Amino acid sequence: MDLHIKYRPTNLESVVGQPQAVKQLRGFLNENKVPHVLGFYGPPGVGKTTLARIMANEVGATDMNITEINLAVKNGIDDVRSLQERCALRPLGGKNAAFILDEAHSLTKQAYQGLLKLFEDTPKHVYFFLCTSQPEKIDKAIKTRVTGINLHAVTESVSVKLISEVCFAESNIVLDTEHAELIARAANGSPRQALVYLGQALACGFDPVAMASLFAETDEKVSYFPICEAIMFPKQNDWSRIYGLITSIPEDEVESARWMILSYAKSCMKQQKNAERGARVIQAMKSPFFDSKLAGFLSNYYLVWSKNV
Repeated sequence: MDLHIKYRPTNLESVVGQPQAVKQLRGFLNENKVPHVLGFYGPPGVGKTTLARIMANEVGATDMNITEINLAVKNGIDDVRSLQERCALRPLGGKNAAFILDEAHSLTKQAYQGLLKLFEDTPKHVYFFLCTSQPEKIDKAIKTRVTGINLHAVTESVSVKLISEVCFAESNIVLDTEHAELIARAANGSPRQALVYLGQALACGFDPVAMASLFAETDEKVSYFPICEAIMFPKQNDWSRIYGLITSIPEDEVESARWMILSYAKSCMKQQKNAERGARVIQAMKSPFFDSKLAGFLSNYYLVWSKNV
């Protein structure tokens, strides 16, 4: 169920959680002064490519004249030369041409030099939209020629609202607040990821154990769901794995992990067989670890985990 594709914004009005960026873009459009080189900077899944597509349409580029290029793959000088040749051509069936350059931090040094010349003398009918989650890696000379738009992880309340609205639109279900909050925290500020998780949750009927498995991360980012599952449903000879998961949590994310555990335990308590265990977990994790931080979190986690092994 590709909800993140179905509900992807197609205009500025439908973009969620980025009021400052939308305000900047509206200003460019209202004054008819859209920069020919715009950069969208922010974490994964917050709308960089989506906004680039919206702005490509706003400047008069038709679908046939909008080209998306993954610079993580096409990042050499020959690729930039090919881009230069394409920019010299007049667009077909539209006023302007737009090039969306994803992973814009990935170019080689030679490729950056070629792109620099193109940005200095951009044809009037061409617009570039750079997208990257690592703007600090973009060549400094290039970056000074880019008008940057900073995007941020959306707040939990924004994600909860989006999840609830899409859930009702898809299934006519009024989603429980705790389920919406659980999904929102797992999404970690990404509307795209929130809708991916919602689709999975709908498919499994919001079963808490199934959700824990569905939401397990596969990338380098710390996943809280295996930690939640392990403290609620502990297994023997599993402590080494759990220790590794917990100690990989950055100190500044301890509170996020604690809140995830609280929400998960609360959700599990709906089933009477899990109520006692859930109450014990909530008791152990009810207070913040501002002083002891990860050490305190690990200690309390172990105490409650070990009681039911």
